[in-house]
This record gives sequence, C-alpha cells and structure tokens, in this order.
Amino acid sequence: MLVRVPGVISVTRYKAQEFSWILGGQRRTVGVGSEPRYTALYELADPEVLTSEAWAQAVERGRWPGEVRPHTTNRRHVLYRRLVP
Repeated sequence: MLVRVPGVISVTRYKAQEFSWILGGQRRTVGVGSEPRYTALYELADPEVLTSEAWAQAVERGRWPGEVRPHTTNRRHVLYRRLVP
C-alpha cells in the first residue's frame, strides 16, 4: 500500500540473520542480538512524503494498524539522505 503513495520510489523489507565474515585475518560471527528482527527501507522522492495525506491513509490500511502494530517492539525510525558522488 505504501508503494502506491505518490513520492514513494520503492519499499523493501528485510529480516535480520546471523552472519560470519573475515576481519583483520579473523573469522567473526555476528548474531541478531538486540537489533530489530525485521526492517523496512522506504526510498522517497522527498521527506515531505511522510507527512502527506496519502501516506497517513496508507499506513492505516491492511493488517498493520490492528493486528501487527500493537505487538511491535524495538522500533526505530531514521531518515537518511542519499549521498551521490
């Protein structure tokens, strides 16, 4: 529903998972720990999209407001600006 809001370029959902990598010659494993289990990335044409009437209506549709939102914890909201070289 959010991807249909004018000014929303894309919406992608992710689920955290444990991973291993090599750093400084040593193998390290990183667990999910206290990080949120799920995250969503919204690419927007402009931050003002978040205060639009279309956004306000879209976030209140579907299962999220009544069945999911009341049970969510460890939420965080961050706005990043894309750096273009």
